[in-house]
Amino acid sequence: MTHHITYEALSLFCDHLESLASAVSLPHWEDQSTTLEITGLGDPLSESLCGDSKLLALVDAAREVSASQFWTAWKPEEVQNWLMRCALLAGLSPAVVLANAIRLQHAGSDGWGTVVSKDDLSSWAFNV
Repeated sequence: MTHHITYEALSLFCDHLESLASAVSLPHWEDQSTTLEITGLGDPLSESLCGDSKLLALVDAAREVSASQFWTAWKPEEVQNWLMRCALLAGLSPAVVLANAIRLQHAGSDGWGTVVSKDDLSSWAFNV
């Protein structure tokens, strides 16, 4: 199901989430989200976007993929659950979304946080 939504605030939100992958400072990245119209933190969407009742849930779930991990111990099962929720809300295959997430993880990468272990990556493949 494709909705072909073109909305600048939604694009800026998606760009902001994507930029987390290369963020050097989590507090700075988080501060930048306060300038966004759509933050994924339960804020209401504009009237022009309210036609699809799943969109707010999808935006919030997309934010939780990262926000659920910010100031706590890494819990890969939470990331997996939020990614699967995003996939289902978007009408995508959870297996494909998780496979893409696994593909993006590189051992020894210099991103923030602990690198996802090979055991965690392999367990995701079996929990779909």
